Amino acid sequence: MSEDIDIEKFFHNNDIRVHELSKQIPRIDDVTLVVIKGHLVVERCLFEILQRNMHNHKYLEYAKLSFAQLLNLVKAISKIPPHENTFGGIKKLNRLRNHLAHNLPNENTDKMIDEFIDYVGVHIDGHTTRAQKVWDQIYSMLGAISILISVSELVSSKASKSDLVAVLRKIGAEK
Repeated sequence: MSEDIDIEKFFHNNDIRVHELSKQIPRIDDVTLVVIKGHLVVERCLFEILQRNMHNHKYLEYAKLSFAQLLNLVKAISKIPPHENTFGGIKKLNRLRNHLAHNLPNENTDKMIDEFIDYVGVHIDGHTTRAQKVWDQIYSMLGAISILISVSELVSSKASKSDLVAVLRKIGAEK
């Protein structure tokens, strides 16, 4: 497929994907549930990226990859190197998820939540509770992950080099 792609449609479709993914994360005032559900959605997206880049992806199901292994494999095949900040946020989300899933709230909990929020750095006016702020961070990360999925689709579809360059320029990944 070497036909030109519609860049605006590409990003519109990406926005739709992020919106649909975000529906799986409850918008409630419970940080633990937001983090655990968000982590599951992020994990599913990482798995999808890996599947799109593997010839015999059916064997991935048998690999029983940990989240950290999955993340590192996606980093290894990523076609957009500047997304290191996104990967750092995903790593912090995983650390926070593990803490919340395996510990009762303690003196480190609020600190870890704040570190995650500050690292990703999305701030929406009017969103004041920790749960709202965590939801915003995960939503932002889903946008970046969705771009990785979309670029993987473009590469797989044999999009023209000019189309790939146009997309990469638009997301600030091409220098």
